Amino acid sequence: MKTWFTITNVASAPAAEIDILDEIGMWGVTVKDFAVALKAVATDREIVVRINSPGGSVFDGLAIYNLLAERRDKVT
Repeated sequence: MKTWFTITNVASAPAAEIDILDEIGMWGVTVKDFAVALKAVATDREIVVRINSPGGSVFDGLAIYNLLAERRDKVT
């Protein structure tokens, strides 16, 4: 399966990096896949998010936002 997002979580880096590079939703980045991958990042870790998306599902986008909002003070 091809994923359209990456999470780079290297211990020596100052922050984990999340890049979303495709449509959000059924044909691109699904919230289910994103949630599973985000769990691999420690909750005390800084996160840098970059999004380059043509759009997609509002519901999946809001769900991804809510997952990141749970770590609000750690997300840029």
